[in-house]
Amino acid sequence: MKQIIENYRMGQAQLKTRVAQLKNSLSDRTLSLMERQNLDRRRRLLLEEYYEMEHLIRTVLPYLETEKAAESAGDSICG
Repeated sequence: MKQIIENYRMGQAQLKTRVAQLKNSLSDRTLSLMERQNLDRRRRLLLEEYYEMEHLIRTVLPYLETEKAAESAGDSICG
């Protein structure tokens, strides 16, 4: 489970980098209106995905902590 969360965090970092690149591309004055709209749409979709991943991680973390506590309690009983 911890590996999954780490993978999601890496994915989030990649999304954040891509959003920054798109934001930078939007500052290009030579883009047509349609190109700007497409880039902005992609940027918003990536941001939405980023926030969905964040929500998922926050939802899963309590279960991960409970799982860790249960494992350590089981170790102390058996040990």
